[in-house]
Amino acid sequence: ISKLIIENHDLVSLTEKGIENFVSIKIQPELFQQNPEYEEELKLFNLLRQSRKEAADRFNQPQNLICPDEILRLIAKQKPDSYSGLLKIKGFNQRMFNKAGDNFLNIVKEHSTLASLNEGLKKKNIPENTAKKNIRSRIFHRLRIYRKQLYLLKLKHLLK
Repeated sequence: ISKLIIENHDLVSLTEKGIENFVSIKIQPELFQQNPEYEEELKLFNLLRQSRKEAADRFNQPQNLICPDEILRLIAKQKPDSYSGLLKIKGFNQRMFNKAGDNFLNIVKEHSTLASLNEGLKKKNIPENTAKKNIRSRIFHRLRIYRKQLYLLKLKHLLK
């Protein structure tokens, strides 16, 4: 390597042989191809992180104890749609499901619905913003209903 590179303080120079080797390297385009679903997975991952934060606040525990980032990434990538699908993810366990599993499944389901709707809108040349407002209001409406159901279940349990 010393025959290829000459170092002089902050300056690095290539020798003739180093330039030849550098130019002869074949670039493999497949190494630079980006995952087309990366953007959607990132959005879903961030939604899952927000839900985990809310669960951590609710249970007064550190976020990584509720569910580590590595598992959230796997959830965002695999997009499970059921209890068993979520438990099949490596590292995800019943304790995690009890604390945040239902919320994770709801987020994955809503995100998948929104993503498929946006794809359909693109095919029909309809702007996403008009549909997003309707979907967003429906999501918040469902979330309110879900929270009311949880409240009623807790109330029912306390009255027993």
